[in-house]
Amino acid sequence: TSADNIDVIRSWLADGYALPFALDADGFDGLGSGDDPINSTDYSESDINHAQCVVGYDDPWTADG
Repeated sequence: TSADNIDVIRSWLADGYALPFALDADGFDGLGSGDDPINSTDYSESDINHAQCVVGYDDPWTADG
């Protein structure tokens, strides 16, 4: 995702919209609270089976804590 796309998503969320999406959650069964967030390099789609919805964001938060 380019920085421009992230800015568009932030704008939508700031305007009160939610961002629903779906993914293949089977590859992430063993993730725990100490694991890094899922990103595009960790993910390969095989079967869409789990819905998610982004409703906000926290800019100061980073993947390494």
